[in-house]
Amino acid sequence: MNFLHPQYWWLMPLVLLPIVIHLIHRRRHRELPWAATMFLQQPGENRRGRARLKRWLILAARVVVVAAIVLSLLRPMLGGRLGNLAGQFGNQRTVILLLDRSASMQRKTASGVSLQTLLLQQVDETLQIVQPARRVVIGSGLAEPLEMSVDATLLRSPLNDPSDSAATLPDLVSRALQYISTNELSQAELWICSDNSHAAWQLDSPAWQAIRESVQASTADLKVEQFVVDDSALDPGMNRSIEVQSLRQVSQPAADEQATSKTQLVMSLRVIQDQPPDQSQSESVEVQVNVGEVTHLVQVPIQGVVNQQTNVRVPLGDDDQQRFGWVALPPDSNPADNRWYFVSTPADAIRLGLVMQASSDALWGAADVLGTVAFESDELDDEALADLGVLLWQGDLPGVDDQRQIDAFLQRGGQVVFFPPATLQTATQTNEFQSVRWNAWQRDQERSGQWGPLEFAYRSNCSIAGELVAEAVDEPTGEALIGSRQVGRGKAWFCGADVTDRNSQWVNQGAALFYLLHQVTRAATEMPNQTRQQTAGKVRGLSGDMDASFVTQLCGDSQFASRAFGDHAGVYQVELESADSTEWVAVNRPAADALAKEYGDSEFTKAFPDWDWNRNTIQSSVGPGSGLLQEVWSAIWMLVIVGLIVEACLSLQGGMAKPKAMTLSSRTTPVDQGGRS
Repeated sequence: MNFLHPQYWWLMPLVLLPIVIHLIHRRRHRELPWAATMFLQQPGENRRGRARLKRWLILAARVVVVAAIVLSLLRPMLGGRLGNLAGQFGNQRTVILLLDRSASMQRKTASGVSLQTLLLQQVDETLQIVQPARRVVIGSGLAEPLEMSVDATLLRSPLNDPSDSAATLPDLVSRALQYISTNELSQAELWICSDNSHAAWQLDSPAWQAIRESVQASTADLKVEQFVVDDSALDPGMNRSIEVQSLRQVSQPAADEQATSKTQLVMSLRVIQDQPPDQSQSESVEVQVNVGEVTHLVQVPIQGVVNQQTNVRVPLGDDDQQRFGWVALPPDSNPADNRWYFVSTPADAIRLGLVMQASSDALWGAADVLGTVAFESDELDDEALADLGVLLWQGDLPGVDDQRQIDAFLQRGGQVVFFPPATLQTATQTNEFQSVRWNAWQRDQERSGQWGPLEFAYRSNCSIAGELVAEAVDEPTGEALIGSRQVGRGKAWFCGADVTDRNSQWVNQGAALFYLLHQVTRAATEMPNQTRQQTAGKVRGLSGDMDASFVTQLCGDSQFASRAFGDHAGVYQVELESADSTEWVAVNRPAADALAKEYGDSEFTKAFPDWDWNRNTIQSSVGPGSGLLQEVWSAIWMLVIVGLIVEACLSLQGGMAKPKAMTLSSRTTPVDQGGRS
């Protein structure tokens, strides 16, 4: 037990006041022996001990009442370490609330409210009790720290609204430490409201090491209170999330030559659930696909925790135009991850550019089949990548100036495929791109490779040095023949095959080369749609800078239409300042936030061994008396009432009038001369 107002301890000696008054009262009535009346006291000797006990009980009741009143001024509380810390709050202490408002925090609890609301209820109640000098909120979806007034409540503020932005605790803690340093706070409490998901905490992130060093260097008295909800408080129902991984519009000729072409939306869906399915029976989930005002139903088979449904085709009508819509799952225990928005644009012919040090008919022929060849040159012009989708580069890796252009091209979603020069200089003299370089040629060796289901033979290959994702590998050694590296929204591909030798197996067979370029052009085809799929909290410009004052919500939750653009999921029409045009943007929660794994208590202890860290677990019960801090007001005032009643009853009983056996008068009776009275 601790006390919220320990400064009133000096009032505790007031409990002696009834005793002092009692002693003074006894001094006022001094007893003197009087022989004439002593015989009258003898009949009451038997009742004297009982009267003395009554007086002591009255005195004790008065002492208890005064002690209870003083105790009520001290405001004793129960609540573990948080209750102990509450008594230490003073005019200089600040509470910084780190609030996770991401999709995973919208999961329902057994009481029907979300995790976020339940945590805010408890924190709000605790803040109203401890009354810190300053309250600051740093949360996901909040650009700047928000200082709250003393009488403000979290539940009635926009902070209780969900956010589709990701909540990364390393970023929130770093911002809190920056706030402490900027405001030169000597004492601060970090109150963290979040679940234990990997997506939020990222305990393996190198940012935590910088945070630990900052805490050690700080002179502020820092304490951390973590608020979590017990698993027993969660809704036991299943939770599923959905994501559109890819989509494109395709036009297929109609069977009737006189009919117009039919346009279809081809998409790939992924459904994740937090519980494994029952393998004894087949199961599927019904997905709504809404395009415009038309809703289509798609059945996605459930075969495991992660379920993929590719080549989902939705008819769009006869015209080929830009469209938007959403896919949705049936209601479950978390409504925040049941919907995914998208924008689809018509597929244009892919423009490919070729930069080749040596002529390659194989590259030119494949590019001409898969798209439109925009240019063919032995060097890169300044404006060559403006309207390009794919760049094919054969020869030494680009120099510094060309690397800047190519890197910007990749950042905005372009695709680049690098092929080695026919004659390679020493490895130390070759250029590097994204820390990848050509190593050495291996020729005249009959070898075989594999890329997914495709098997192919080759005799010559230039090995690749650097970190990349192996796409195609040599079967005996597992060495990467084709690798890729994600750069921004685009991807850089490295293929070690010799495309300049017309007699090589790689060129003559052509299957692996065509498969590679098909994968690259397909990714470029989907890129116009992908550039319009933005992640909440990380919305980036398209053709120009976005101004929130020129944003209109086309679909999504209407209650957030007037909020800051990019924090809530939906489809938005954006007017670009740099161009006289508008573009549609689909904003969604991060895919990694869906059903992320959770850390255990031991992992937090291991990650923060030297921190003054306390974990407060909230149970399922919600309501009066279920808070993290509980004041014992009712018990104290009940004690006061009982003490007053006892004192009144005893005093009333002791003061009741009783029949007097004899009355002595001090009046002098006159005596006559005869001696008679």
